[in-house]
Amino acid sequence: MKKKLLIDIETLEIGGKTYIWEFGAIDVNTKQTYHIQNKTAIDKAIIALETGSQVNFFGETQAKYCKEKQVIKLPCCQFYMAIQRLVLQYRTILAYNVNFDKGKLEQSGVKWANNTNFVCLWGSFVDCFVNAKYCVWAMQNKYTTKSGLPSTNAEIAFRYLVNPDYKHLHFALDDCFSELAIYEAIKKRKGKWKTSGNWQAVQSKMKKIIA
Repeated sequence: MKKKLLIDIETLEIGGKTYIWEFGAIDVNTKQTYHIQNKTAIDKAIIALETGSQVNFFGETQAKYCKEKQVIKLPCCQFYMAIQRLVLQYRTILAYNVNFDKGKLEQSGVKWANNTNFVCLWGSFVDCFVNAKYCVWAMQNKYTTKSGLPSTNAEIAFRYLVNPDYKHLHFALDDCFSELAIYEAIKKRKGKWKTSGNWQAVQSKMKKIIA
């Protein structure tokens, strides 16, 4: 089996139903990329937008991207079959919010190889980098959550580690590249790889730091 695959999904919501409309991935070792879109979900979203229906997490920017970007577009069943064939080749799956990506894919019928390891880059980033220095930087730049705590999402993590002017694009493969840089920074720091993240524990940690 191949070693590590970093994945990212983009979802949209129509009438209370969630669809995965885009999947991106990078082989951590070879840097080979994978990028496919769910034609069925995209068509539903574009029709909904044109008829004035509510579509969450998918607007004109995403619709334009789908029309202009040269990406393989597959009908729903083939889209998930392609993801299934890919992930079965890998021993370790990484994602920034691995519980979200893993959960949405499983709800869509995707299964993993036996004994697959999962790595949560968010949990790993927080454990490795969220300290007093990080909290001061985030607060000074007003990168905070609704509750007023320092934000730790992928966009802010990348700004802290790589490029302070970075804007998260929320397109699957683009996000994979930024999340790969976060992975490399954690690896360079010899950080611990977490299988998940505990938001309550992180909140408690940051509250103590900024108190």
